[in-house]
Amino acid sequence: MKRILDLKLIRFAIVFVLLFFPIKAYTLGGYGGGISGIYNFQSSGIGIGLRGDASVFRRLTVVALIDYYPAFNTYNELYIGGEIIVPAIPIWQNWMIYPMAAGYYQMFFNHASFDSEQAKFSNLTYEAGIGLAVSNGAFRPFAEARYSIKWNEYIVRAGLIMYFGQKDKLHQRYQYYRKS
Repeated sequence: MKRILDLKLIRFAIVFVLLFFPIKAYTLGGYGGGISGIYNFQSSGIGIGLRGDASVFRRLTVVALIDYYPAFNTYNELYIGGEIIVPAIPIWQNWMIYPMAAGYYQMFFNHASFDSEQAKFSNLTYEAGIGLAVSNGAFRPFAEARYSIKWNEYIVRAGLIMYFGQKDKLHQRYQYYRKS
């Protein structure tokens, strides 16, 4: 029964991310999708992430995320969740530093292999961190350093986001932040 519920949740998350992209009409700074590589320092785990970004207010970006750590890692996990980014500090030309907070539903596939009361199949976990992005027309390379509050782990991710139909609007948005 629990596996059926989890499969329904995975399907819901995939549909959520796919439906996330058409919200362009409600966004100010555009919407986009991207991919990232993830590294967890405590477990030496390597993962991959998919994301959908949408700027819903002048200084707020909402991100839908799906992260997966394959079975060759010590921990075989799937994270489905969201993140809030507040673009904050333009530092040089098109470079910007931003704080973020994220919440995830985590499926810990090999949880039974670990002797811990916290290690369950289904978990809620939260992360906080800081990121660095470069506005480069429709493409935005980024890097993020995060801390997992539940698991006491440090995580880094780097990737590329493509903003759809955004020729240079993202650059204009970062220029606006500099002026305000």
